[in-house]
Amino acid sequence: GREFAKAATIALNGANVQHYALLEGYSINALVDPATSLDTFAVDGMVTGDTLAVIRAAADGDSIQAKQMAVWAVTDNITTPDLDSISFKYVASDLGEARDILQRAGLKPALFKLFGS
Repeated sequence: GREFAKAATIALNGANVQHYALLEGYSINALVDPATSLDTFAVDGMVTGDTLAVIRAAADGDSIQAKQMAVWAVTDNITTPDLDSISFKYVASDLGEARDILQRAGLKPALFKLFGS
């Protein structure tokens, strides 16, 4: 199943210098195959609108799973069967935290399929 964890460090290479930073990132495509350790990433643009509002509303105490579900609620309007189909691991409290994140972002959870719409 899909499990998410914060990386210890990320190396950004360029011009014979390595820079290290700790970044927290989330998938914006729930139904796309998850990244593997062989994938590479580039910093290329930023999220906007409701997705940015969700990222800003997420608190340090919210689980990574809750943050990811809140992002996917906005970007993909996912359902719990969608989460099950991609083997996303979460517990009931993560769903409640995702709802809280959406509310703090100024969004109405009831408008998203994950919460009954």
